[in-house]
Formats: sequence, structure tokens, C-alpha cells
Amino acid sequence: GERYEVLGVGGTPAIYRMHEVTIAVAGKAYKVAVGFDEAENDREAHYGIVGQKGLFDRFVVSFDLLGNEIELKPYGHA
Repeated sequence: GERYEVLGVGGTPAIYRMHEVTIAVAGKAYKVAVGFDEAENDREAHYGIVGQKGLFDRFVVSFDLLGNEIELKPYGHA
């Protein structure tokens, strides 16, 4: 995939490769661009979500970092 450098909150650069993948949410498939971190063996130092457009812009997204969960609700649903 195409190579991108992004800066994290602390200003440290990370390198990602963007790929188009298909993700299924509640039985519906979405083609989205997803960034994969080149530092695959260094998970403690590099984590995050890159390529949010195409999926997260279609849902209300809630993160439970301690519970290690992400909840996606379609817009218009309580």
C-alpha cells in the first residue's frame, strides 16, 4: 500500500501503509482504507486508528479503552 507518515499526539512520527479492505459490521460490508503500522513488532509504542473515513464517519463511535471494546451505532439509532 501507499506509505504515509503521521504524527501522534506526542509529535512522534509513525509510518503506515494504506490498503483498501472490506470490513463487515452487523452483517453489512464496507470497503474502507485502513492504515497498517509498519512497526508491527512494536505494539506498545505504536497504536491508533488511521483511515477513519469510510467507516467511522457512518457511525456514532464509542471507545472503551479499559474494556478493550469499540461500539459502532448507525446514525439515527439511540
